Amino acid sequence: MSNILSINTVGSGTQISLQKSNEVFCCSVPFAKHSETLFPTLEKFLSEKNIQLKDLDALGVVTGPGSFTGIRIGMSVVKAFSYVFDTPIVTVNSLEVLAQGVSFDKNTKFCVTMNAGAEQVYYQVFEYVDNKINSITPPRVSEIKHFLNFCDVSPNMQIFCVDAVLDNTKLNTNPINFTPEGLNKIVLNHYMQGDIHTTNDVQPIYLRLAQGEVCHIVPEKLSFVRAMSTEAVALASVDNQDDEFYVHWTETEWENNLTDTDFECFEVLFGGMLVGLVAFKTFGDSVTLERLVVDKKARNQGVARYILTQTLHNLETNGIHNVKLSLDSQNIPMLNLLMQFGFVKCGEQIDDRTKRNILLIKKDVI
Repeated sequence: MSNILSINTVGSGTQISLQKSNEVFCCSVPFAKHSETLFPTLEKFLSEKNIQLKDLDALGVVTGPGSFTGIRIGMSVVKAFSYVFDTPIVTVNSLEVLAQGVSFDKNTKFCVTMNAGAEQVYYQVFEYVDNKINSITPPRVSEIKHFLNFCDVSPNMQIFCVDAVLDNTKLNTNPINFTPEGLNKIVLNHYMQGDIHTTNDVQPIYLRLAQGEVCHIVPEKLSFVRAMSTEAVALASVDNQDDEFYVHWTETEWENNLTDTDFECFEVLFGGMLVGLVAFKTFGDSVTLERLVVDKKARNQGVARYILTQTLHNLETNGIHNVKLSLDSQNIPMLNLLMQFGFVKCGEQIDDRTKRNILLIKKDVI
């Protein structure tokens, strides 16, 4: 068995674990001020266990979500050790660490949550099947009111909370806490699966951007990922922004579409935050764009251009020859952008629901 030192500083306390051969040693400092307590605690812990940093086969670290300062402290320490001793790094997220502390009587689906501040909550959904914990969703951040709606569509899902953020809601929650034993277990699982990294590719999971970053999108840091069928609430929250140009879909409509085999949806994330989406239906070698939405706080910063670029590349790669969509004639910014990408008008009609003039737009994919 390998020697693995793991550190968690994303919460109010510090957890340290050491897998030394076949033994596990643990240390926990509640309500720690990480910048003051981490190094003295580590030094004493390693000395007592008679092991040096150069003897380690891997370093484990929790990369978030959680405290911005805590994430940076833990990652900085582990990356420094890794750089000096050329030791690989195992990264885990805080919610999967918490999930290790859930007790089960039978196969079940459950959700682990943390307070994200600003009336928001971090959450991740897991399932426990055949004595194994599997992730159903990636880590997410959501306004509490949207998270409650998400829980409404999964009434049999157990909710575990590491703090009191959900105490004044209608949800029945179970308490859960970080433990060094849970930290060691999930780090070891990742290590045994070969999920290791170097200092260059270890990145924090912030999810909730700092207030000053919310309106400053960096296109190079956007990511384009396929939406999962469990994310109807998050997609509907971006879709429903009272835009005058189209009628939004309800959460039920999103749920129904996400289970349609001909329907695909991709999310655009910035720092883990959902800032845009594109959804389309495929008919043979043709596609109809059903949705292309940018969150209001992220508009006029290149997100729509990024979405179109990624979408057209994806469709071309998959042998699609024709793309079409309907667009409100008064949505001039989007019309101009589409024309820059080679779309052309091919007709128009009156929408029965809004009574607005709708343009039919198409593009041949070469």
